[in-house]
Amino acid sequence: MSDYELLQKAYELEGSFRRLAETTGKSAATWQTLLSGTYKHNPQKLYALIRQKYGHLEKEMIACPAIGEIHPQVCRKYAEAAAEGRNMSDRIYTIVKKYCAACAMSKGR
Repeated sequence: MSDYELLQKAYELEGSFRRLAETTGKSAATWQTLLSGTYKHNPQKLYALIRQKYGHLEKEMIACPAIGEIHPQVCRKYAEAAAEGRNMSDRIYTIVKKYCAACAMSKGR
């Protein structure tokens, strides 16, 4: 998995640039510009930080019926929110929430 793909997965897990910033200690704007491809500096230190904090996301992917491959931790986050009736403001959740109730992966979470 490339550094950029891992950054995308970290963003999907956190659901917002603000939460990504809280976890890493870098600004939300930094992560937004890096993900959008407009970051003007050498990104290697940022990618190293992402690998350190989110390297576990490279393992154990499962198949989500709504969006394809997803990390079990991300699946669990969405399934729990759907089961509790919580509304999350992240764009991926709006796609998957209607599938979570019937998905075999989210049963027993």
